[in-house]
Amino acid sequence: DNRSQLSLVLAKLLDVSRTIEKPDMRPGMLIFFPTIPGSGKSSLCDSQLCQDLEDISKRKSKFLSKQNTKPREVVLLEGDKVKGKYWQVVKRERSMKTSSIFIADKNVPPTAWCTVGESCSMSSGWAVPVLPDDKALTTTSISGIRNGDGELISDRNHNYPFSLLFLAVCLARVLARPPNTHAGKLDSATGNACMILIKFFSFYRNISAGEFEDSIKGKLNSVGMGSCLKKAVRVPFFASEKLPDIPSDLKDTLIKALQVQYGCDQGMNRESSGFIKDLETSLRTQLETHKTFLNKLTVSKEESKKTFCSDISHLMEELEELESTNTFHPIKEVVQSSSSAIKIVSVDVGIESVHRVLRTCETESASLSSFLGTIRGNYDSDTGIYTGEGFVTNTHVTMVHCSEMKQVEIHELFDKILGHSVSISIKSFIWSEKVAAFAVEVGRATEDEKKIPIPSSRNVFSHITVWHAKNARAVMANQLPEMIENGEANRFDFTEPRRLRGTISFWDTSKSSV
Repeated sequence: DNRSQLSLVLAKLLDVSRTIEKPDMRPGMLIFFPTIPGSGKSSLCDSQLCQDLEDISKRKSKFLSKQNTKPREVVLLEGDKVKGKYWQVVKRERSMKTSSIFIADKNVPPTAWCTVGESCSMSSGWAVPVLPDDKALTTTSISGIRNGDGELISDRNHNYPFSLLFLAVCLARVLARPPNTHAGKLDSATGNACMILIKFFSFYRNISAGEFEDSIKGKLNSVGMGSCLKKAVRVPFFASEKLPDIPSDLKDTLIKALQVQYGCDQGMNRESSGFIKDLETSLRTQLETHKTFLNKLTVSKEESKKTFCSDISHLMEELEELESTNTFHPIKEVVQSSSSAIKIVSVDVGIESVHRVLRTCETESASLSSFLGTIRGNYDSDTGIYTGEGFVTNTHVTMVHCSEMKQVEIHELFDKILGHSVSISIKSFIWSEKVAAFAVEVGRATEDEKKIPIPSSRNVFSHITVWHAKNARAVMANQLPEMIENGEANRFDFTEPRRLRGTISFWDTSKSSV
């Protein structure tokens, strides 16, 4: 009868369902490299590494995981060989393989740290940064900015989290690559290879070695994923405990290169100036002269890889133990604070002043005018502002986020300048399909007779966000410098900086940036 036939069908469906492999929803791991080209990343990330980690996973899962003995897949995605937008590929792959040990073989500067957090938020798991040893990760402090002619035009101090000796070794390694062999087109045949590396080194400007991991956590906190960050894996770089001094001629040239790159980043210099070309030539000559000295400083590839595999192995074991005890809860982090807690320190700028500059941009270039034509909405001549969806109303420059500094430290540094007026120089306008902002530089002291020094911004990219698309957020403006590098955004540099004034302000958790 019908009942017996239905029972037979249900029994067969049940048998079939037992043969269908259940999706592996265990939390995984996203391993990333917040370093610079030449640091040894790709020598760690080869096909043998994947095999070694998969073998380790098989052993770990067999003895540790009581609920799911399936070994984890190891996925290696080489940035230089990915066609299209790298992090979109990462997000897609991670969403399909959430339990995998995912290795992002790409240098990840501060502008991309939010993207790492977003990748983890879309697929549960840990974010694991890989950094060199303490002898490489040590603060470099430099004074001065140079213009395109090589003249010192400012005595501003700037810090970097890596040593100059580390930078020199990385430069030597890049120049040691045979011509036209590198997938990312950064080898000895690249005409400006040294200055490309200097530019990459400068992405980390004003982050000290001691603040490095806290800075990453702050960026991940801004997208609600600070809790997914694990302590960094440290890979040995230098062989000796006590390092020799960097040769004085090479040191002087590296400092000049960083000083002039600062000028370029502030829109003061053309990156094709004669002085910059001379720096490239000098660096190549000096690196060749000191090649033997630099090559003897580092540990072997085998030693670095052994440490790397060992530390990742311990993290994999930790993942299995968490899964077997059900103690892993990949949820977005919520920062609890009282209404009086400071969320950010900002320089608040009147929207009328910002939109006045925005309006003058319409005649600056055809591509910029075209973009503004798509977003500008309605301009109210009485108020002097644009109205329309996506325009940021609380225009400001973020100096510090609460995830990057303790409340007591914020008060110690900024209480004395709260409410004071400061100058802002608008250097350029940067835009993508999703977000647009002015790149700015905040003055070094308050605009009054006291001239109180202003602490450096913790934000690597100082900017005023002016607009974002419906499906985007204002915080995405932090990614604009990286978008430029990837060809995903446009930049227009002003011939002369546009000057504005703002006021140092504290925002509590009740005030929104849009």
